[in-house]
Amino acid sequence: MKLLFASFLALYLGATPTQKHEVVGVWKFISEDGTGLVIHFGEDNIFRVDFEGDGSYDLKGAYIAKDNNISITDSEGDCAGKTGIYTMTFEGNEMALTQLSEECEARVAGEGEKLEFSRQE
Repeated sequence: MKLLFASFLALYLGATPTQKHEVVGVWKFISEDGTGLVIHFGEDNIFRVDFEGDGSYDLKGAYIAKDNNISITDSEGDCAGKTGIYTMTFEGNEMALTQLSEECEARVAGEGEKLEFSRQE
């Protein structure tokens, strides 16, 4: 009886395995001026950014991805504690982020502007 109750409680509380979100992985962005950056979205809801593409991470923070929206909050740097919310669209190995709102001036792409990424891993 205790096992049955524990199983029911685990299911009720959502303790079942979840499918990883499509955003999980390594993505590369190349800007119009040819500079690029690499973002790693981990299964642990932590993102890491490599601005130079040299394999070392320069910035990290937390993200929450649900359905086609993602919110990102830097944990360090000029945007520490500031959140940006974006809509995500996926097509094959491509991802586009469209800014909905942004608290950090350094990340502002322009409302409605799409940032396009290619999956690396």
